[in-house]
Amino acid sequence: MATTEYVLLSGLDADEGALDHQQHSPPRRAHPQDRAWCFSRVLLSWVTPLMRLARRRQLHDDDIWPLQPRLQAQNASKKFGEDYERTRSMARVFFRSFGWRFAGTGLAFLVSMLCNLLGPVVLHEVVSSLTHAGEGFAVERTFEWVGALFVSQVLQALMDKYANFSSEAMAIEYIAAVKTLVYRKTLRLSAESRKEKSTGEIATMYTADSDAIMGVAYLLHQVWLIPLQIAIVSYMLYDVLNLAAFAGIGMIVLILCLNHILAKHMFKRQRIYRKSKDVRMKKVTEVFKAISIVKLNAWEERFLEQIRSVRAIEMRDLFSRRILVAISIALLWGMPVFISIATFGVFTTVLKQELTPATVFSSIALFQLIQEPLRQITQCIAMLTEAKVGLERISAFLAMPELDPDYVITSSDPRAKKYMSKNVIIAIENGTFGWDDDDALLRNVNFQVNVGDFYIVDGPVGCGKSSLCSALLGEMVKRKGSVYVGGSVAYCAQQPWIQNMTVRDNILFGLPYDRYKYEKVLDACALTADLHSLPAGDNTEIGERGVNVSGGQKARIALARACYSDASIYILDSPLAAVDAIVQNEIFQKCLLGLLRHKTIILVTHSPEIIESKFVTHAVTINEFGNVIATRAPFDRLEYSPLVSPLAAHFDTTNMSESWDPTNTLWQLLQIASDFWLGAWSGDSVGKPESVPSNSYRLRIYAALGLASASLVLFRMMMVTVYGLRAAKNLFDRMTESLLHAPMRFFDANPIGRILTRYGGDVSTVDANVPQKFGQLAQTLLTVAFSTITAAVVIQWRGLMLIPVALLYFWIGVLYVQPARDLQRLAKTTQAPVLNHLSESVDGGATIRAFGVGQIRRFLITNSSRLDANNKIWFAQLCVSQWFSLRIQLIGSVLVLVVTTSLVLLRNQLGAAVIGLAFSYALKVSQNLEELVQVVTQIESVMVCPERIQEYIDIPQERPHRIASMDPPAYPEWPSRGALEFRHVKFCYKDNDRFVLNNLSFTVNGGEKIGIVGRTGAGKSSLTMALFRINEIASGSIMIDDVDVSRIGLKALREKLSIIPQNPVLFKGSLRSFLDPFEEFSDGELWGAIREVGMGDRIGAEANKLRCIVEENGENFSVGERQLLCMARALLRHSRIVIFDEATAAIDHETDKALQQVIRTAFASSTVLTIAHRLDTILDSDRILVLDGGRIVEFASPQELIQKGQGHFFDLMQEGGYLDKVTASEGM
Repeated sequence: MATTEYVLLSGLDADEGALDHQQHSPPRRAHPQDRAWCFSRVLLSWVTPLMRLARRRQLHDDDIWPLQPRLQAQNASKKFGEDYERTRSMARVFFRSFGWRFAGTGLAFLVSMLCNLLGPVVLHEVVSSLTHAGEGFAVERTFEWVGALFVSQVLQALMDKYANFSSEAMAIEYIAAVKTLVYRKTLRLSAESRKEKSTGEIATMYTADSDAIMGVAYLLHQVWLIPLQIAIVSYMLYDVLNLAAFAGIGMIVLILCLNHILAKHMFKRQRIYRKSKDVRMKKVTEVFKAISIVKLNAWEERFLEQIRSVRAIEMRDLFSRRILVAISIALLWGMPVFISIATFGVFTTVLKQELTPATVFSSIALFQLIQEPLRQITQCIAMLTEAKVGLERISAFLAMPELDPDYVITSSDPRAKKYMSKNVIIAIENGTFGWDDDDALLRNVNFQVNVGDFYIVDGPVGCGKSSLCSALLGEMVKRKGSVYVGGSVAYCAQQPWIQNMTVRDNILFGLPYDRYKYEKVLDACALTADLHSLPAGDNTEIGERGVNVSGGQKARIALARACYSDASIYILDSPLAAVDAIVQNEIFQKCLLGLLRHKTIILVTHSPEIIESKFVTHAVTINEFGNVIATRAPFDRLEYSPLVSPLAAHFDTTNMSESWDPTNTLWQLLQIASDFWLGAWSGDSVGKPESVPSNSYRLRIYAALGLASASLVLFRMMMVTVYGLRAAKNLFDRMTESLLHAPMRFFDANPIGRILTRYGGDVSTVDANVPQKFGQLAQTLLTVAFSTITAAVVIQWRGLMLIPVALLYFWIGVLYVQPARDLQRLAKTTQAPVLNHLSESVDGGATIRAFGVGQIRRFLITNSSRLDANNKIWFAQLCVSQWFSLRIQLIGSVLVLVVTTSLVLLRNQLGAAVIGLAFSYALKVSQNLEELVQVVTQIESVMVCPERIQEYIDIPQERPHRIASMDPPAYPEWPSRGALEFRHVKFCYKDNDRFVLNNLSFTVNGGEKIGIVGRTGAGKSSLTMALFRINEIASGSIMIDDVDVSRIGLKALREKLSIIPQNPVLFKGSLRSFLDPFEEFSDGELWGAIREVGMGDRIGAEANKLRCIVEENGENFSVGERQLLCMARALLRHSRIVIFDEATAAIDHETDKALQQVIRTAFASSTVLTIAHRLDTILDSDRILVLDGGRIVEFASPQELIQKGQGHFFDLMQEGGYLDKVTASEGM
């Protein structure tokens, strides 16, 4: 069996398949890093051609270098997967995989940190020597210190870039391996595990949780580097300030303790926020996967409120976490001031020492060196928290129960000999199966299938027919017994699974194209004529979940995919339920009895014509309790069936600007004022004038300035959080409202993965990064301005030398912005296919596994190739950002050299205090300018996300949902009769596409019952779409009770109509909320509707009755039960016009007959349009509307059409075996 083979081979990687794939792929160009010489590697000069190309034109995917082999997903996951299987520890696997590289990166970080510490040392030496300059002053010694500073800054830049580059490269490799493992796991999950994890949850884990751990290599080094830097700087402070340094260290310990408490609360809040984000993603995924059902029922406002509700909870949780972050950041920003107050207070008042410029400004520089790692503590704690949560969730997911490797006995198993010797290919012995360990759905199943047998499975709704197919595929939980499957399997699910690709690619399913075989399959599955009607034939892109083709066409494409696979065993779950009698007969003859005549077939069907056919070797009937009550040959049932007779032929800047308030300027002025105050204090102390204020007075003023500065930081962070989240909420709400009111053609062209990308990564970026970056921009801009002005004023006309440096900064920034923006766009573009493939794989997991190891390997390779396409953009972003950062730091080194040299030359004109102040600011200017350009370019990058959200806000909308002059109460009783008229209606699904309804005109009287028939793809369901205005008609008009529906608001129109759809969807929540979403009915009325459709016993058996939980997509109900529940909802609405779109296709004939009686009585006064392939469901209709190619070919009573003795309907009746029965009952 395919699933078991896969599980047994689960330790193997897809590298064999990958090798085959690569052997047939065109040769790929070499990576420029591999060909670069040493100097080019050090300076990242090999990236420069890409930067220049981006200046000339927009970058495209083909312009980006291919990934190096070690970064490719398959190679990265191979060793990682093997190690994880042995250790079951993500941390151990990381160190085993990256040990030496990780150590080398740590050494580079250490050298970079030590070089950075030289700045305060040079400042102290220079200012000290200038303060005590006398006859013996040696200017050469001072210039040596300045030169040493320049060299150390260059070395620091090189080491820092190497370390960052290496860390992020490791992150790419690590994330590629983790995502590959997560994807593999989705294809191995047991039935119980699949119930626990929705598509939305897996998508969140695949994106947000994986992204959260991408900085783990950098963060692990910061765990030891930050304490080490703090310890070294503390020692240097002690050397300068003596015992007073311990006062500052004590303040550090106090603030760190406060931050530790905050971090614990942040960790809890992060967990809560992650859960609320999962809930929001699940709700969004559920709604947009079933958007057509939402629109048909006019539920847009209901689900908009539900999404807003879960979003509000998410925003509340995010806000509480952001407030904690704001407090933490304010503490860390104020820490240097608090340390200075404690240190200088003890130094001057307790130790009675004098403050000198050298002491003050070297201490300030050292405090600034402490400030950065201490500021990073909160960020690192937050990132480590997110990484820990992400790793825990991924580890928990990877530990979830998988498919049982011993579930199915295959032909390679020694136990298979007893079956193979008897020519048995499928067998179940004493099998009891369920969807979890607590409940059994199928009990004591026993049957055997020989090679070449044709088995039929039938039974009432919800009895377990589809579950039997799943049991054979290894998808259920086996409580006891044994299952044997002795050949390759092809599977058609009850709800056809269609991929977002062309018709041909869906059918080929990764196999080579064989024209003769392909055309033979198309003919056998009655698809040839359908392909001629599609715009691009079999190269037509059929979209997400096959929304551009009818239900019958989807079913036949899925059947063709199975046939093309040329498997030994065909497990077909109701593939003929959605086709008319002629097509059913054609497929039965050409496909099941022709193309597959030598194959073993298990077919689930309700069709009595097929069940009674003499070509069916056995029939299995399952009763309502899940017991196989009979396994029989059908030859002794009814006489020869006519079925086989010879007759068969943008971001909200208004809100954001409010965060750019005067507090930023005031904060910066206070920072400058406090530094000047210290300079004046130390300068006065040197000469000891008698008139200067006391140290205590100076200390109080400095403390007041510092506390005011810290308070303003907190206030600014609060404002950024409040206004940022307000803007994020506004964008989210507008996008959601826009999408819910977008026309269906938008969803036909945009797969669910693309929409989930907007709601996943883009929304998360807008929630967190955009407000943070704008706040950081305001702060950095002012810091740069005041620091530059201060340094320029001090060095006088020599400040003109900074102009070329500033222009160089500007030029580098301009050169960087365009590729950064292009790469961000490409990153988002290449991420959507990854998520779309993941979503398709989760939905179609059973089909993929059923087709065997080859298909599983192919999907693994596809996932890896799409990951590689996304990761190569990520790697290019890394290269470009490090290229930019390296050059900015090197230019900054030149800037510091210019300023410090000028200060030494001006030593006789400037005081030591002024020189110290300018020197300390010069050290900051380089760092601040780099940060400014980086923030600006980061804003350019992150602003892609609100721009992408704005794209969805600006998409064309449906016609108005409310029109005050026409909607109720203007027409309170409309429609009163239910009269319907189509006048020359032309309708298509896309602009400039062919008309699927072409000049359609007919009239239906109020209360009339109309049956609608025609070949699959004739336009039956399209007629419904036009009536509901799912897409607007191209010309003509549709009238209901003499009112043109185009003049009625969409909400009012759709609320007045009811539909039981071909593919029923139940939304997660209580059963009561599904039946009565607006709480309009009593429990008694709900029970009455449930009993009328025959679901009373089924719901009564649930522990919570009406409040029982409906799982995602209604998975805890069979397709037939879902259709019955949709019918119960329609009964409650008492609509004047009701449409049944193949509503009983998944229901057995006995239940169908009972429901037809319910329809005749419950909807006696309603106009009923019944689209059906089962002709016995519409034979009592008042008239039959026959469609072909979007045109009416016949429209009369059933009796009139039969009496003609020819025509489309007559042929359908004859092919379906209904003609003799009707003639006898009518006395014809």
